[in-house]
Amino acid sequence: MPRRAPRRIPHKKSRRKPLGWQARLAIAGCGLIFAVLAWAAIARALAPRSNTSLTRFDAIVVLGTPADGDGNPKPNQLARVTEAVHEYERGVAPRLILASRITLGVAWLVVVAAEMIAVNSGLGFLIIDARNAGNRYDLVVAGMIIIGLIGLLLDLAMRSLERLKFVRWGYSEE
Repeated sequence: MPRRAPRRIPHKKSRRKPLGWQARLAIAGCGLIFAVLAWAAIARALAPRSNTSLTRFDAIVVLGTPADGDGNPKPNQLARVTEAVHEYERGVAPRLILASRITLGVAWLVVVAAEMIAVNSGLGFLIIDARNAGNRYDLVVAGMIIIGLIGLLLDLAMRSLERLKFVRWGYSEE
């Protein structure tokens, strides 16, 4: 009796490879862009058509909307807008300076960190290169001191802006 070949079992369909991190990141980015665009479209559809009414106004809209035939606002509108702008400056200017001071400090830290990682120059690179060179801890400490002094000078410059009379106006009158 002739020998029979073994019976072949059909393959199961092979599984797909799981997506890599780049593909997942691209899909997430596309989803985020779609979500932002959808949010913008919905917000635009639901937004009011005007910012002004008889009882309240927006200073920018009042300045941009002519009140008489020549395009000039009425004196009472101009006085209200001027008062609103002054109140806005008194309330916002100190906070803008403070936010700028904090942002400048964080930006300085990020610049130094980026120099340590990605470039071949700068104070961050000096520290990393001196550390990798071996016994050059004097350069490491000198770089740290220079980074601290530059950060201190930037902070003192921003603090001097906080002492301006225009900005101090938002705080208590001294």
